[in-house]
Amino acid sequence: MRVLYVAKLSESELKGDVEGNMNNYFKQLTEEPVTGLKVIIGSLSIHLIEGEQQAVRKLLRNINQHMHGPTPFYNQCWVLHFVDEQPTKIFNQWFCK
Repeated sequence: MRVLYVAKLSESELKGDVEGNMNNYFKQLTEEPVTGLKVIIGSLSIHLIEGEQQAVRKLLRNINQHMHGPTPFYNQCWVLHFVDEQPTKIFNQWFCK
């Protein structure tokens, strides 16, 4: 499964270690490998996630729940592209730039 989304980072997330936070987040949330690329431009995050359907759906559900919690890392989020089946992955690991 492949998902591309754009999100507006919260003020607290902008002040922190976004790459480290996301690496820890992925490790805690799912044991299945998730690959992709996250690019941060100002307060916007452009994120392409690839992985097994169960892992990616779990990540998306968790992002949605976290956005409505007391300390969200995203203020707003828009899914731009969603594909259930992917014959090949674009990335072999997860990157943050």
